[in-house]
Amino acid sequence: EFRSVLVRSVSAYQREYYSQFCPVSKLAVVPLGVDSQFFNPANEPRQEDPPLILTVGHWLRDYATLATAWRLLHEKVPEAQLHVIGRQGTGQELLSCPQVFFHSGLSDEALRQWYQTATLVVLPFLNATSNTALLEAMSCGTPVVTTKVGGVPEYYPLPDAPLCEPRNSESLFNSLYDLLLDSSKRKDLSFQVRELIEQYFSLDQVVPLYKKTYECLGNS
Repeated sequence: EFRSVLVRSVSAYQREYYSQFCPVSKLAVVPLGVDSQFFNPANEPRQEDPPLILTVGHWLRDYATLATAWRLLHEKVPEAQLHVIGRQGTGQELLSCPQVFFHSGLSDEALRQWYQTATLVVLPFLNATSNTALLEAMSCGTPVVTTKVGGVPEYYPLPDAPLCEPRNSESLFNSLYDLLLDSSKRKDLSFQVRELIEQYFSLDQVVPLYKKTYECLGNS
């Protein structure tokens, strides 16, 4: 018997999964939030020459697909750099790829600077209910290329969001290449993702949702 009074989900995708085990009436969707005052856009221009592409994290990342896409991109834009940030050993599938650099043990301030400097961020997922790196990148106004899987589209619902097909290196390559070639689209995305965070995923927006959820729980 399922005895929980309330189960919090971070996306409708996750709520659907939990609905197999408990009544929908016991499920609440409250999204992840991000400290948008800390993770904010920098005043300095982003690095464009050479293009600096950033990927962050290890859990359920599809670095095998990114490795294939990166080799394709290197043929078109050989000067582009891919910087991988995560715990030691993250992104082993990319070790043999050209122009790939690895970083671990970064402070929050150093991570923020990478987000602020990057031309764009790429987050290839095998699956995700939500993702902190996605929110941090968007909060810094960084254009993101990611995977259309799980709850990701709920956090990146822009009409022109570069959402790639899962495990599809050609789709990932095309999205990366197209965005690198289109500085106007990068500029538009930079504004749009920051606005998205401020409207829906900043702590100012998310914390009241938590309070409301628990107040309803206390009154039930």
